[in-house]
Amino acid sequence: MGMSLLLVALVSISFTLWVTWQLEGGAAAVNEAGRLRMNMLRILLAQQNESPAELARLRQRFDDGLELLRSGDPVRPLAVPWNDETRAQYGHIRAQWLALQAESALNLPADDGAAAVARGDAFVSEIDDFVQAIEWRIMRWTATLHLFQLFMMALAIAAVVAFMALSHLLVLNPVTRLQQALARVQRAGRRSHQPFMVRNVGAFVPPHDGSHGHHGTAAAIEFAVLSLEVSRIIVCGHSHCGAIKALYGEVPAEAHNLQRWLDLGRPATLPVRVSDEALRRTEQRAVVLQLERLMDYPMVRRRVQDGRIALHGWHYVIEDGEVHVFDVQRGAFIAASQAESSSTGHQYPPYVEHDGQILQD
Repeated sequence: MGMSLLLVALVSISFTLWVTWQLEGGAAAVNEAGRLRMNMLRILLAQQNESPAELARLRQRFDDGLELLRSGDPVRPLAVPWNDETRAQYGHIRAQWLALQAESALNLPADDGAAAVARGDAFVSEIDDFVQAIEWRIMRWTATLHLFQLFMMALAIAAVVAFMALSHLLVLNPVTRLQQALARVQRAGRRSHQPFMVRNVGAFVPPHDGSHGHHGTAAAIEFAVLSLEVSRIIVCGHSHCGAIKALYGEVPAEAHNLQRWLDLGRPATLPVRVSDEALRRTEQRAVVLQLERLMDYPMVRRRVQDGRIALHGWHYVIEDGEVHVFDVQRGAFIAASQAESSSTGHQYPPYVEHDGQILQD
């Protein structure tokens, strides 16, 4: 496209320069033809009053003028805008001039001077017709130049409009989309697609009311929700969890903090004898318990209710290498490959155990 515009510009400049040269040459030709007319009038007067030498000089000047119009002068510039009409008019002038010289019309006796003046006037009329033909040709070139300039102006306007349209289509639109994508990336960056992981004993969530004191886990939840703007919170328990086993066993007396921390999981325990099945069910109950505690955090509840955050409960069965998710539709843990709804909304049913025990809010 750039080469095309350059070619159009070069053609336009070349054509304009050529037409301008034609107009300047035509204007000089009009001036030279006017000198022929003046020379003819001076010849008519010279044959009555001037010496033969002066008359010969005037005739030579007339000859030189005719030859200059025929051959032109690129230096001035001087060029007759030749066409059929100008050639015909020039031919008439040259033929009559040769006839006048051959007949010695300009050397007639004084008593025949009136006839010579009449023939001279007719000759001047031929020169006038030649000048008019040149002027008409100049007018045509001037009109052509004006039309070409108007065309180039329209072409320039069209080129500007096309350039703006293409710029908008090929540059501005992609840049706008890139800026929008960058803004989305920046927003996503604030939310961070990298997992923000908080690990603690039992994957427990402390109450929001601070009844168990200040905990780093509570601070991490608030930071993840309010600052990182996470869209998902996953509570992931696993089989053979040491914290769940400790709920049914003895805790060293000096482990005051651990004893206090395990109290967060005691509502999930079952009044049954310890078995693998009881531990598995307690691990899953503990996950649901933490989901319910998360809903006690105002910023979490608010975002769950308006759809900005989804809560997920996972139980990873290590020996099977499979994750079971809390299916809110069934109210039970289901293999992830079979679950229909793996996240909680702001309303989710209580977790119903096989023995009929319900873990309520």
